[in-house]
Amino acid sequence: MNILKTLYMQFYDVWNLVIDAKYNPLRFIPSLVTQFYVTMILAIGWAIAFSLSLGYYSGVFTNVVAHVGVVFMIFFTASTFKDAERDGKIWWLEMRQEWQACRKQTF
Repeated sequence: MNILKTLYMQFYDVWNLVIDAKYNPLRFIPSLVTQFYVTMILAIGWAIAFSLSLGYYSGVFTNVVAHVGVVFMIFFTASTFKDAERDGKIWWLEMRQEWQACRKQTF
């Protein structure tokens, strides 16, 4: 398995542990849109907290915009792969199968 696939699949596993509604406390919110909204509010809050704690008072807006962009792209990317998984796309099934075989070899 090449390095990019390995990195993505590691990201996928971490994503499931932290962000996936099946595992995190946001799973109790029934609406995916509301979960996304809450995640964005948390991202903005953390961006402001880090900006203020580091003394970058002039960089708060830039930091918030950057966090919103990153969180949005993470959700967009994950939803693309979730759609592929749900729809049973061949490329996704092959990559997932290859990842599972690779993980069995390392453990």
